[in-house]
Amino acid sequence: MSAANPARAFYDDATGRLLADAVYGNPRADAAIAYALAAVPPRARRILDLGCGVGWSSHLLAQRFPAAEVIGADLS
Repeated sequence: MSAANPARAFYDDATGRLLADAVYGNPRADAAIAYALAAVPPRARRILDLGCGVGWSSHLLAQRFPAAEVIGADLS
């Protein structure tokens, strides 16, 4: 990590890992997203995706529920 900006270095590295998970798959994340998708009511019109990271889960929610407004929020 860069001593000048350790937070930036951390998130730059984390983003690369999360993007790789989205492209190549991550069984733990895939299972968590499948669980969340199953919990959303079929007629949902507004969905808040907390802890969405780079937006992988928000994208899948928007695909599964095209009539819903999906908002992704993440601490980083």
